[in-house]
Amino acid sequence: MAFYRTEQQTCLVKFLKAHSREPMTVHEMYRRMKQEYASMTIPGESTIYRLIRKLTNDGLVRKSLHTGQREIFYSYANPTDQNAGLYMRCKVCGQLQPMQTECSEQIVKQIREQENFAVDACMILEGVCQDCQ
Repeated sequence: MAFYRTEQQTCLVKFLKAHSREPMTVHEMYRRMKQEYASMTIPGESTIYRLIRKLTNDGLVRKSLHTGQREIFYSYANPTDQNAGLYMRCKVCGQLQPMQTECSEQIVKQIREQENFAVDACMILEGVCQDCQ
């Protein structure tokens, strides 16, 4: 079966790549795409929901829930990122940054061995980054 990518999907992937360190809700994506890509035809909010579901299933997008929030946040899943699942997110500025490989491997190993629990593809720890402290 041939891989088919629509113009709207291409636009959404481009946007997600440009904002790969900023997990966003679908509503935030739509609002920001309208601002940043004013000269382009962007997908509607309902189309973004449909595309996000497909991109998540294809492994190009990761979804996460943040502590104390009911909304689902999405971000581009960089396939070349060696520690793609472990990130730290600042509660003040919203910046998302990958954890150092050695540290993330140690955390995953300890959870697996001590808690007998396999960590999913995406784990986001929330706190306050150095710049916001």
